[in-house]
Amino acid sequence: MTRRRAVRRTAGVLAVGVGVWIATTILSLDPDPVAILLVTALAVGGFTLVEESVTGLRLEWVPRVSDDPLTRGRDSATFADLRLLESHQTARHPDDHLQRRLTVLADRALRAAHGVGLDSPEGRAHLGERVTGLLDGGARRLSPRDIDLCLRTIEEL
Repeated sequence: MTRRRAVRRTAGVLAVGVGVWIATTILSLDPDPVAILLVTALAVGGFTLVEESVTGLRLEWVPRVSDDPLTRGRDSATFADLRLLESHQTARHPDDHLQRRLTVLADRALRAAHGVGLDSPEGRAHLGERVTGLLDGGARRLSPRDIDLCLRTIEEL
């Protein structure tokens, strides 16, 4: 407790004590100044203890962040690829978004590993006939086995 608070509390005890003493004198209750000051000091001291214990607490509500196991440890690009795979499998009508994404990945991997692109015959030979057929096949639903084949081939470049 700071000195200013202590002086303020002492003045408060005296003010309340004097107020109680004046009220009991007006009511002709034969006031005892020492008893009045002791009871007032006890009451103000008890209030001070309660106030100090409550004001030190800083209660804040912080919403709990759910730790989704699907997004834990993944960056946004990986999460976008995961969403692309899930939407490809659950879409009513197949589209070519997944094939285009796999084509871009294959082209990057070929350029990094062999210095040729997917548009060259040498690049298509590195991927193999089955994978290039899956990537060039147009809008259709790829099975998990086909997706796995494409990804494994791209990783092995």
